[in-house]
Amino acid sequence: MLIEKDPAEAFKFYRKASEMSEEISAADPENIQHRSALADSLVGQGDALHHLGRNQEALQYLNRTNELEASIESVDPNRIWYLRRMSRSLMFTGDALLALGDQKGALDSYRKGLAAAERVLQRAPASLPHNLDRADLLEAIGLYYMKTGSKKEASPWFEQSLTIWRDWTKRNVAASYAGRRVRRIQTLLDQ
Repeated sequence: MLIEKDPAEAFKFYRKASEMSEEISAADPENIQHRSALADSLVGQGDALHHLGRNQEALQYLNRTNELEASIESVDPNRIWYLRRMSRSLMFTGDALLALGDQKGALDSYRKGLAAAERVLQRAPASLPHNLDRADLLEAIGLYYMKTGSKKEASPWFEQSLTIWRDWTKRNVAASYAGRRVRRIQTLLDQ
């Protein structure tokens, strides 16, 4: 992904997308699709800024994304594809807060992200992208506990994520990717 390779360049692309989405959304503020496109560009900017170490700025974009996503969910909670970025944005918010030293805020954000992923999975339990989001948030909570010095509390979160990835491998769904994730978590558990 461009965000990981060149977050400054990714930020520029997301900013351009945001400018276009802002204009379109302002012309039709009730349109969920327009709000969703704007949220997409905002979460991208927030994630890019986090990768650049500009976490305070990242939070401005991520908080706005979280507000947009909440407004979309309140209008139509069945639009699961429009709600996908909610759990990811809350995870990125947790990452930024943790980088800023706000451990309580980070854990709260990770838990809200996990709850959002689980709400969507109640509507679409077989959705692979939403299961991936759930696994990512379980791992984020596990990493949170490792970073804050509690491996004992980290293990159950990693184990829950492992269950998802092992199921993918067993069902031969993105098996090579799932296998990499299993190995990564196993390394974390072995530390």
